Amino acid sequence: MFDTNLQGNIEYYLRISDNMTILPKEFIYFSTVSVYGLEYGKNITEDFSTEPSDPYGESKLLAEGAVVAWCKKNNIRFLVLRIPLVIGRNPPGNLKKMIEGIKIGRYVSLGSGKVRKSMVLVEDLAILVSKPISHSGIYNLTDDINPTFREIENIIAKHFNRRIVSIPIF
Repeated sequence: MFDTNLQGNIEYYLRISDNMTILPKEFIYFSTVSVYGLEYGKNITEDFSTEPSDPYGESKLLAEGAVVAWCKKNNIRFLVLRIPLVIGRNPPGNLKKMIEGIKIGRYVSLGSGKVRKSMVLVEDLAILVSKPISHSGIYNLTDDINPTFREIENIIAKHFNRRIVSIPIF
């Protein structure tokens, strides 16, 4: 399993594997719903057109293509999981920064906070990837919970007994 993108050397790893005598039977690649280039969306399916709007989404989409081609070439079952915001006890990325900012009282909420965020619980992700892959494919993954940013901020603030300063954007 890799959680990286094309700029993070996935092509390098796939080329090195061409010289391996034993290849994996299965390969799981963590991608992102950012490949769709949408700021928000409800019930986005794998059939939606992929139009990344930033370098991160673009590199993930390119990496998906490299992984799928390599797996097909080597007859390896694969899953490409397009995941949204990963939540759990110690979340990565921007959610972690939000939690840290709220915890120390240095977080400001901008705008209405009405944008919804799809999420997946890290424990659910772990359960999924621990099972054998029955067939290859590219799948969106979500727990089907889509709170607003404001709801996320308020839950975190309540946990740490903090108030959030909110600044509207005109």
